[in-house]
Amino acid sequence: MADNPTIIDVKRLIDEQRFSPYQWGILAVCFLMIAIDTYDAVAVGFVVPELMQEWHIGKELFGPVMSASILGMAIGALASGPLYDRTTPKTIMVLSMILFGLCSLGTTLAQTPLALGIWRLLTGIGIGAAVPGATTLVYEYAPARRSALVVNTMACGGMIGAASCAMTAGMLIPAYGWKSLFLVGAVVPIALALIVLATMPEPLRFMVLREWPAARIASVLRRIAPRHAFEGARFVFSEEQGADRKSGMAVMLSHRLRTGTLMLWLTYSPVPSPTTC
Repeated sequence: MADNPTIIDVKRLIDEQRFSPYQWGILAVCFLMIAIDTYDAVAVGFVVPELMQEWHIGKELFGPVMSASILGMAIGALASGPLYDRTTPKTIMVLSMILFGLCSLGTTLAQTPLALGIWRLLTGIGIGAAVPGATTLVYEYAPARRSALVVNTMACGGMIGAASCAMTAGMLIPAYGWKSLFLVGAVVPIALALIVLATMPEPLRFMVLREWPAARIASVLRRIAPRHAFEGARFVFSEEQGADRKSGMAVMLSHRLRTGTLMLWLTYSPVPSPTTC
């Protein structure tokens, strides 16, 4: 009779290891994803003065345009959870980045505020769908003792992206026009999508919960714990012990997380300003 397989708690294994070069690579790629997401999200604000002169229209018509990407990000973020359940988080991340790269390129074709707003809405959907996957990857591959630091480090990519957009706008727009800002915002995410496709793993929780082949899971864990033996192992994820398989929205609104979820939504809700920009 065959021996019982060794049970390896994936979460505990990650927590016991040092932060490996492979995990640094995951953090670096996701940091860049957040940076280019923010770059694309704020880019339209830097081209409004140019478009006002080129299209001979007032700034009041650009209010809905500048809000369109925010609305798109909300739609993309809400849609990403069910899409992760239907396919894989990595697939959605790659497709989302390609989507907002192509829509950033499409933004250069806009000749009216309406067309610009539609392109920014679609771009925002791609951005919103990509961010949850990046956050999940960084969190699940970080040891518990460093998870808060690592996730916050990744979030700092947003500030770098916004600052980079401002500097890029200052250099490119006077020399090459407003469309050049969005060309950069098209090339970089598509290039990053190819890097994610070639080098990034699926989230560990997803692979274990979906009972992916043990060899696939072991091939990822060997990059983090190369001296660990995984032959004949069966993998579990400690946070899933006794847990159900609710969808992402159901989990967020469950009794345990409902209050925290509502408080976070309230914190990030836009507050009407008495002044206009």
